[in-house]
Amino acid sequence: MLKQELKDELQNWYRQMQNNSDFIPKSKLPQYYQTFRDKFGPEKLQRLDGDELLITMHERGNRDSLVYWLEFKNDDEFPSVFGGIQGGSAHKFGIFRKKETGEWVTGSSNNSREISEKEAIEIARRQRDQLVKGAELLEALPENADDAIYEQLQEDLNRDSPDVADSAWGHKYFSLLFPDKLDDYHREDYQKFHLIRLLQEPPEGSGRFICAGRFVAAASEMGIPINHLTTLLNKRNGRPYRYWRVELDSSSQGWESRWDQMYQSGYIAIGWKDLGDLSSIDHSIKGKRRIQDLLLSTYNETSGTVKEDVYSFIATMEAKDVVLALDQNTVVGIGRIAGDYYHEPRDHFTPHRRPVYWYSNERWQLPVGRQSSRNVRRIKVETNHLEIEKRLFASGEIAAIPHRTQGDSGALSPIDGIPSKINSVLKRKKQVILHGPPGTGKTYWARHTASALASRSWFGKDFADLSAEEKVLIDGQVDKGGAVRLCTFHPAYGYEDFIEGYRPEKAMLSRWSLPSKRGFSAVSARTREKVLIRTSTW
Repeated sequence: MLKQELKDELQNWYRQMQNNSDFIPKSKLPQYYQTFRDKFGPEKLQRLDGDELLITMHERGNRDSLVYWLEFKNDDEFPSVFGGIQGGSAHKFGIFRKKETGEWVTGSSNNSREISEKEAIEIARRQRDQLVKGAELLEALPENADDAIYEQLQEDLNRDSPDVADSAWGHKYFSLLFPDKLDDYHREDYQKFHLIRLLQEPPEGSGRFICAGRFVAAASEMGIPINHLTTLLNKRNGRPYRYWRVELDSSSQGWESRWDQMYQSGYIAIGWKDLGDLSSIDHSIKGKRRIQDLLLSTYNETSGTVKEDVYSFIATMEAKDVVLALDQNTVVGIGRIAGDYYHEPRDHFTPHRRPVYWYSNERWQLPVGRQSSRNVRRIKVETNHLEIEKRLFASGEIAAIPHRTQGDSGALSPIDGIPSKINSVLKRKKQVILHGPPGTGKTYWARHTASALASRSWFGKDFADLSAEEKVLIDGQVDKGGAVRLCTFHPAYGYEDFIEGYRPEKAMLSRWSLPSKRGFSAVSARTREKVLIRTSTW
């Protein structure tokens, strides 16, 4: 299944991660799976009914409930290493009890309704029966099944267990019961992304179960548990990113020299020079309308296509996204976005820029050609994604989170002092709070620790040992709109609201726009793997 060069790289990753104790020991995995089955397996659920069934499955405040174990449980009894389903609202479980009123609720976030306990029990029974039926289907699934068999499994689950099979929590439940038959990615987009990073074209069709056979086969080929494979891929690949194409204006005079400048200097750029500096435009409806107004007042331009082009380039692209520079359907450059938009007023042709780490300027054709007239747009065709990843791999691109190669010698010096304490808490809690009066170094240590951890994770080096080019890439990720964001929020913005999820449209306020004399501020440095929070007392 795996190309030999890719397999060699993955095995190198695996050895390094084993040395770093990044995996749950193989001997302990069966113990955790059995603990979960003993507590919530189909045999146990079948013996429950009425209020006892409802509370066992859906009482979120009860640390012994199924939904708590699936979403929050993380201790020595059952660590949180089997794929996360955090985020969103409690509606994702079909029913939940309101903490404020004690009433049971069903429906969606936009259309919820209170129901009686009797109705809630009926929903829990239906879900229980579907979990039991799904477990029977998976029990009968042969080992080392191919795509066709998993496609049939998906159809059977859609028929017999429709409510739970089409949910992240249902998929996690089944994966804990059958860890040798299912992966522990509980979202379809994650499954397909990681398959493409394995240079595999995902199976046709949709559903959370059709890709599982590929992960089973890859884990078997490497001789490791599926949980170790997905842990490895999470570290190597990071979270799913997007793919963009930016058309170069090959009809204009001197475009080739401008492209050469972009490639040599490490950026991608677009025109519309008279719009001025657009750094204040954020990712919001208001930001999109602002661009629309500027195009109308500056160029009398009313095209929605142009508005979307500029808005995507300014506000939607993100660090780590892959970008292709194109002349029509010919790719002339492939790279990875390394930071935020910036404006270069001295460039009278293409002043709107994004820093890019270019990997190759080899010319090649996209398998699926241009599908719209937009000059800046996302590439959504999986066939193109796969070709892009193959080109990146062939170009020697170090993975989304690069690593120390076999040729590197010597061990990294240990992280010590405050960064060591922060890193220790992050490993256990995934979040850290730095507190104290203004001027005590909270921002400094958040930024310093983020840079130290990122340099090790990306390049396998101490930050001080990075090359100038590598330091630029790290700086693009820390405090400059990359994978680590620093922001300030007003004390009126509640902690619970803020920590619930990083929301730039509400949280990214100007650091200098709020009064700071009273000593209240907060900085969030959030990576796709870790979150750092600092807050000062006042």
